[in-house]
Amino acid sequence: MHLFVPSLKPFQELYISKLRDLYNGELQLLEALPKMTDAATSAALQTIFGLHLEETRGHVRRLEQIFHAMQEEPAREICPAMQVMISESEDRMKAGSDAALAASAQQIEQYEIAEYGITRALALRLGEKVPALLLHYSMNEEDATDKKLFRFAETAVELPIQTTG
Repeated sequence: MHLFVPSLKPFQELYISKLRDLYNGELQLLEALPKMTDAATSAALQTIFGLHLEETRGHVRRLEQIFHAMQEEPAREICPAMQVMISESEDRMKAGSDAALAASAQQIEQYEIAEYGITRALALRLGEKVPALLLHYSMNEEDATDKKLFRFAETAVELPIQTTG
């Protein structure tokens, strides 16, 4: 009796593709975060963006470490999802609204959390324990930034008071 053993090749290809998307997305974010920091009027939001810029540099280093261990090149393919979200954030920067800018940044963080999560799951499926741990660290940092942005939106953004009359 022969048992069907699925090939891991499709998982490996998807894993590498996801890593490349993450890498390019993080590189795009490295360019966008300083602009977002400059556009923010709130010191609290500027601080969140500044801290996340440093974390993003770490994410890039972790991804490069994974690629190096795999002897793969982190191809410079454009991550279209990140490109669209950054474009939207640039539109929101022009509006001059910290609330809109924080919302845009939070959208990016939630996308990254999802991408790191699925890529980590693929790494685990492939038996790549160290890369899975590195991806987990980055995912946790993205989640922490998302929570900071949420708290900022809850507490720091003041809405105009409407009166009925």
